[in-house]
Amino acid sequence: MASSVPGNGQTVSSPEQLMLSFDGAVRLVRLTVNSDAGVVDVGFVPQAAAASMFHVPMPTLAAGTYRVNWTILGADGHSVSETFRFTVDPAAPAAAMPDHHSHGAGGDHVH
Repeated sequence: MASSVPGNGQTVSSPEQLMLSFDGAVRLVRLTVNSDAGVVDVGFVPQAAAASMFHVPMPTLAAGTYRVNWTILGADGHSVSETFRFTVDPAAPAAAMPDHHSHGAGGDHVH
């Protein structure tokens, strides 16, 4: 994964969406969000279309630490799975989404 919003280890107010960015086109086949209270239902549906950026709408999250587990499939069928964490603090600033206009051609997005 090239980057995420919120970023790994970042403390933010409850994010409206989760953004995952990759160096090339991949298929996002699994994404779960967990807190100490259990699994957070984000309504994730595996993506058949390959893209380099994925946006996942998020419900309002309570204060606490969250773990995002994801699995992608590359064009060659190779899978990669990773986990990152972020913390929600209502007093923290909002997670800053990148400016989509700064991406060049080939910046495929899936919402």
